[in-house]
Amino acid sequence: MSNLYDYWESLDYRTLSNTEIGRAFRLFKRNLEKGLTLSRKHVLKNFLDFLNNEQINDFSYEDVGFLFGCSVSTVRRAKNCPQSVIEVEKGAPKKLSETQTQTLIEWIDKKCKERDPPTRKQVTKKAYKILKLDGGNTELSKSWIDSFLRLNQENILQKRAQSMEEPRKNISEQCILDHFKKLDELRITEIDPSLILNLDETGFGEMSSKKNSSKLVIVTKAHAKNTIYSEKRWGSHISVISCISADGSMLTPGFIGINKNLGADASKTTFYGKIHYYSSKTAFINANIFQDYVSREIIEYVRNRRIELGNNDARSILIVDGHMSHVHESIKAILAQNLIEFYLLPSHTSHIIQPLDQCFFSKVKNNYRNIMISENLSIFTKKLEEIFVSIESSQVTHYILKSWELAGIHPNLFEGEIKTISLTPQNVLKKHFPPQDSNRMVAAEAGTSTNHPIPIRKKSINYEWGLINMEQIALKNDSMCPLCKRPL
Repeated sequence: MSNLYDYWESLDYRTLSNTEIGRAFRLFKRNLEKGLTLSRKHVLKNFLDFLNNEQINDFSYEDVGFLFGCSVSTVRRAKNCPQSVIEVEKGAPKKLSETQTQTLIEWIDKKCKERDPPTRKQVTKKAYKILKLDGGNTELSKSWIDSFLRLNQENILQKRAQSMEEPRKNISEQCILDHFKKLDELRITEIDPSLILNLDETGFGEMSSKKNSSKLVIVTKAHAKNTIYSEKRWGSHISVISCISADGSMLTPGFIGINKNLGADASKTTFYGKIHYYSSKTAFINANIFQDYVSREIIEYVRNRRIELGNNDARSILIVDGHMSHVHESIKAILAQNLIEFYLLPSHTSHIIQPLDQCFFSKVKNNYRNIMISENLSIFTKKLEEIFVSIESSQVTHYILKSWELAGIHPNLFEGEIKTISLTPQNVLKKHFPPQDSNRMVAAEAGTSTNHPIPIRKKSINYEWGLINMEQIALKNDSMCPLCKRPL
């Protein structure tokens, strides 16, 4: 009700006691101040003008102060207010119209699909533009966004978004489907799970901007499970090379630091003799370090595992991302000489389909935050010890198997052993790309069967991915050098 005269007449105040009038007016005043951007002084002035015009003398300043919950001096100041506000038509509405609300929710959903969920401020600005476009009142109170969230809690919610690199936001689900199609064409399900390996590196240090590590955003419920936005890159002091197999095993990790050697106090630690240590100027991996780790750890592990299986020609595959240190020709040749297939993940997809990034690394870093080594060690050695202990505590078969499962490669447990794997792209798509219709899930199921081919992507990716050393393996099988192509 926009007019106080109408309001008081509707109450038939002449038949009410002061207590009843006070109770009714406090409710009206609370709704007036909350839903409409009027100050208490203007509402007071409005009320006093009404009393004067109606020549109601039963209300003293004390009575008015009691009704408003304010002092007598506040009432006096309101009476002297130069501006009278009788018609209460100014201020922002309590909520947008149904059409405007639906437009705003659709905009939020669109931003979420683009992996750029809006903040509270951005939603408020968009609401202002919608109101302005429709020619309505464009004034919005500071608390409007809270009312909007409360009134539309069935469709939208407020959530803290985790950061990610800018190119990762543009990954399409078709790219993920193509990845699983290639794995299916490679008959990865026929390989022994212990010979299916995933290798990657992670850094331990501080973020370049802690302030931007996460932010509060507004998303639709369809996108609540995977809330991300673009991030600033990590700067790390120590890098760790990790490799896991699909049967739940973990290989010896590699540590990369800026120190040329381990400290003299390293012999006092639990990691002594249990890691490969490398030195780098930036503490990041390079092609030489990667090649050395592959030669010393990956090839040795595969050779021993083939002996245990009694098959020296058993297929093995190494899955890595497309970091430039991973794709050197000499590395492809070394793996081909040992009949290890080398599979590169599609560009910028490791956060979705790389097993180590799904569960294992996050578990390691959670443990690292809670570990404090109190021994008398140097700062560098203590940091290595804390990282190693966090890895050891995370080296549980359950976490490793869960990592593979979340990446769409499901280890099948039978009688306490992992004998086979199966591809489950639908689990990946359901988590990272909420289904819009039933056709998408049908296509996901098709990724695991050659009877239901997946459409080929129209848009190419940044680099050649998939099995990239097939030619070198063929040369090896023909008794040719995989690198120089000369007879052995």
